[in-house]
This record gives sequence, C-alpha cells and structure tokens, in this order.
Amino acid sequence: MDVIRNLEKSLSYAWNLGHVKPFLYLYLLAAVGLGALAAIGFGALAAALAAPAGLASLIPTAAWLVLLLILLAIVVAIGSLLAIATVALQSQGKKKAFGEAKKRLLGLISVMFAVILVSFAANWAVETLLGRRVAGASYSGGGALAAVAGTIVSIAVSCAFVFTPYFVILRGRKALDALSASAKLFVKKPAAVFLVFLTEVVVGIALVIASLVPLVLAIAYAASAGATSLLVSGLLVFLSLFVLLLGISFTQTFGAAFLANALVELDRKR
Repeated sequence: MDVIRNLEKSLSYAWNLGHVKPFLYLYLLAAVGLGALAAIGFGALAAALAAPAGLASLIPTAAWLVLLLILLAIVVAIGSLLAIATVALQSQGKKKAFGEAKKRLLGLISVMFAVILVSFAANWAVETLLGRRVAGASYSGGGALAAVAGTIVSIAVSCAFVFTPYFVILRGRKALDALSASAKLFVKKPAAVFLVFLTEVVVGIALVIASLVPLVLAIAYAASAGATSLLVSGLLVFLSLFVLLLGISFTQTFGAAFLANALVELDRKR
C-alpha cells in the first residue's frame, strides 16, 4: 500500500478544523471537568484545614470527588470511541457520520474489552512461558531476553488488533468477527500492517511532542519572567494548554483517518 499517500491524505484531512471538532470538544469537556474537580478539591482542602475536625472532614468530599473522577473518565472513554468512529466514517465520505457512530458504540465498547482481554491473555501466556525458560537459564542475559521477547509479542499483538475497531466501524462486524478479521489481515500482510502501525505511532508521537513545545516555552518564560509579568505568563500558559489540546485532537483525528484509510485499502486488496 502507498503509506506516504495515505499519510499526506490523513494529515490534510486532520488539518481542517471542522474535522478535529469531535476530539477537541471532548478534550475541552475533560479539561473543564478536571479543572472544576480540582477547584472543588482545593476548596474542600482549605476548608478542612480550617475546620476543628481537620482533614477528617474531607473524607465525604474526597469520596464524591473520586466518584465524579471515575464518571468523567468513563464519559471521556465513551466519547473517545464515538469521536474515533465519527472521524473514521467522515474520512470515508459518510455524511451522517455521528448517527452511524452511535449505532456502532455498543459494538465498539464490547470489541475494546475483547481486545484488552485477548491482549492481556496473550502477553500473560508468553511471559509465563518465557519466565519458566528464563528461570532455568544459566546466563545473566535471560532477563534481557525475556524483556525483548515480551516487547516483540506486545508489538505483534498490537499490530494484529490495530484494525479491530475499524472493522466494527466501517464494516459493521461483531466483536469476535472483528478480532478474527484484523488478525487474519495481519497474518496475510504482516509487513504492510506493521508499516501502518509504525507510521501511525511515530507520526502521532511527533505531533504530540510538537504540541508540547509551546507549553514548555511558556513555562520557561513564566519561570524566568518573575512576578512582574504574572498576567502575561498566565495568559501564555493558558494559550499553550489550548494549543496542546488542539494538537492532541489533531493527532487523534489524523490517527483515526489514517487507520480507516489504510483498512479500506488493505481490505480491498486482500
């Protein structure tokens, strides 16, 4: 497959701010939620320190905050699946992408649980077998060998199931069928699938690092400017945080479009 052409196409797709919105809105919601929980937590801590009972009075509030944090994490996780499905469908020209994505949500949730369980089982089985072999090894490199082998297995498992959610999104497959289809595609075209996986990971990491640069510069400026430029420093840090959220949203949009395009091309040629 033409990875370079797909890379250019997916980056161009993600460059459109309208295509980034599903992830951007989700991460803005997460940031606002975390900010609100942090404000409540610090306020409750200050009140507890001033109260006669001390930190003991903080326990009920802390329990509620933990519960709300778990609920926020669940919302973000489900929202991420919806955003991935929406972007993947939009990248293939589907006009009512969000409506289609909602229909795929239960299938996506079940398939992600299946991927986690299968990946965990595969890694556990390999590590157990390697552990038995390495335990009786008479050389000091046994631990290193196990670590390398475990890493290779983890990468292989990730490659085997990298297209699993996209078989659900684009092909409407059930969980086990999607797992099987993704694994079969990897067995038939291991080099092509690995190249897609590697490209998506490397480009994604590079985009996230690039998104972090403004925040690092803003923090460095705030540390060197002193209290005289507190307002400017705060504004720069706030703007750089927004740039980071936008960059992560761009990266996620690119990844969903890239993998969707790759699956369409590889599955057509299979």
